[in-house]
Amino acid sequence: MRLLIGISALAVAGVSSLPAQAQDNDVTDLTVDGPTIVVTGERERRAQQIQNFAKDLTRRPRIDKPLARFAGEVCPVVIGMTPPYAQFIVDRVKTRSREAGLRTGDSGCQPNMLIAFVPDPDAAVRQLKEEDHWAFNSLLSYQIDRVFNEPGPARSWQYVETLDERGAPMAYDRSLGTNGASTNRVTGTRLRLKNQMASRGSILVVGGDALNGRSLGQIGDYAAMRLLTDITPPAPDETPQFETIMSLFNGSFAPKELSLFDRTYLRVLYNYPATWNAPQIYQQVGLNMVTAEASREAAEQEAAAGAPQKEQEEEDGELLPLRDSALAWVAENYGDGVGTTYGESDLDGDGTMEALVYLDGPTVCGSGGCNLVVLRRASSGFQVLGRTTVTRLPLGVLESSTGTMRDLWVTVGGGGLPTGYRKLTWQGTAYPSNPTVAPAETIDQMGETIIAADKPAG
Repeated sequence: MRLLIGISALAVAGVSSLPAQAQDNDVTDLTVDGPTIVVTGERERRAQQIQNFAKDLTRRPRIDKPLARFAGEVCPVVIGMTPPYAQFIVDRVKTRSREAGLRTGDSGCQPNMLIAFVPDPDAAVRQLKEEDHWAFNSLLSYQIDRVFNEPGPARSWQYVETLDERGAPMAYDRSLGTNGASTNRVTGTRLRLKNQMASRGSILVVGGDALNGRSLGQIGDYAAMRLLTDITPPAPDETPQFETIMSLFNGSFAPKELSLFDRTYLRVLYNYPATWNAPQIYQQVGLNMVTAEASREAAEQEAAAGAPQKEQEEEDGELLPLRDSALAWVAENYGDGVGTTYGESDLDGDGTMEALVYLDGPTVCGSGGCNLVVLRRASSGFQVLGRTTVTRLPLGVLESSTGTMRDLWVTVGGGGLPTGYRKLTWQGTAYPSNPTVAPAETIDQMGETIIAADKPAG
């Protein structure tokens, strides 16, 4: 999909180099201070505060639309910055995207994210709109106004496509009314909307003078949040209630990297159902963040008392079994209320098993099925090899491989889709996220079953 039509027009106004203060690549871990969580009531109040904070920072979507999520491989390009620094920003955005569960393109990928550093962001955006109006085609007039009226030195927006609940593009019959009517079969409810909003491209334009005193790490993390979400900075000179990288240019304190709030927001947005409405996302951000704060506090107390850290627990010098570690990872990232069914297979032929965890529950399932997570043990926990939605049991592996990874097969059906089997091939960084659309392939027979339809829950 052609997105970056106006790169050359913006590039002529590019910044030749970064100020010296913005060349510091060192990023240190940030400890997020917060009130001590003592009782459930206090945690609930704090969760509500976080929920309100997330709502206030997010551009309000239309009532019948969920929040937009970036779809496809992430492939950023930077203009207006000297090449070594531009590459750092590109790599930083890709890293944050992978942490959120997204796939990233290689060095030759087709750009679908533009980060432009220019002397006058308003003039650059006006020029882009006049010469390449295609970049604004998915925005309504009030959304265009929001882009131009945003305070501060940055302007950001997304090119968004509406999908049905199964992830297929919406089809319209133009004979049905002035604007046509959708012919997709949809089954929305009060809590789960009938469609998804897929961002196919994102643009961020920043005034070059604003970079003074900011590190490359901060700039890269700020860009990642703006490009991957519809979140906006706090008001100028406003001290936000919770630390966020979004305050980088508003005159108040900004953390050295993504804050706990930022990481939680990204994790929730990209790991819970795409058909959730915005209030559900905000609520889950609040719940997950207070849980993370409580875990961090407990770990700090254990460390202060000389107790061993439990993040990668060991027993007699040996790692915990893969199953126990994987299920603990799922509980931490999806919550204790999610059901699990566990399986494992050596997907890359290195003699070490990878974990396949089928998730079950109202937060991870829809009419088309539930989520499958594929995990590989890493030095700092787990590498996510795949997060595949709308799958059903049974599922497993095929004899064939793509690259170094075995092909997977899953069952699909429901939500208007007939029951069948799909082949999931390795895409270089992850398995496909939706088995009902390309690059997933229809197959006639099952392969080796790793998780059976009647297998007991993990």
